[in-house]
Amino acid sequence: PGRPFRAGIPESGAQGAPLPSLTVGPVTVRYLAMFATATAEFVDIHYDADYARAVGLPGPIIQGLYKTALVARMLKDWTGDGTLIRSISVRHRGMDLAGSTLTIGGAVVIASSKDAPGDSECSVWVRSQDGILTTMGTARVTRPTTGAEARLDRPPSDDVKEHQQR
Repeated sequence: PGRPFRAGIPESGAQGAPLPSLTVGPVTVRYLAMFATATAEFVDIHYDADYARAVGLPGPIIQGLYKTALVARMLKDWTGDGTLIRSISVRHRGMDLAGSTLTIGGAVVIASSKDAPGDSECSVWVRSQDGILTTMGTARVTRPTTGAEARLDRPPSDDVKEHQQR
């Protein structure tokens, strides 16, 4: 039967509106090892300090996929359950070290329109504890527009076709 949507759309969905930021940290080596286990991404530079230094890094670095997952979490925190995250596309332009605190945020670039109610395109980013943008990109979400108990059992067929063509 699907999950119920949260009733209502956040008023902050207007074009140019900042998204509520999410701060996470410190991101410990233990978190990175658990994430590596969950994703089967066993790359030693993410959790082995000696290995990371041996290959010229100052220490273990946070996985790019972990930072992308934090972007998804920030989007879901903003929009609530029932939102469909249609796409997240990011570029990791800097390294964040284990032990860092990260701030994840963004802004609405294209707001809902009459032709695409509930759709928003957003710029998204991850900022290091030193204030440096280390990850930047875009995301597209569709939020519920009507009914307190509207349901989404599967992605709309157009999205499935679009995904299969990639």
